[in-house]
Amino acid sequence: LSSMSYLFDLSIYDWIHTTNKDDPIRITISGSVQLVDKDGEVINSYPFFEMFQPGI
Repeated sequence: LSSMSYLFDLSIYDWIHTTNKDDPIRITISGSVQLVDKDGEVINSYPFFEMFQPGI
């Protein structure tokens, strides 16, 4: 498994927190990616962490 591509379609509506256009905002996604064989047995589990700043 040499490379992996992923696509997020992320839409967040938070009516409590509003930000000014000049304030940086960060989105963090974390979890694990599991490699599974044809019988559904987990071969290995890899931590997954991605942080990005929209609009940058």
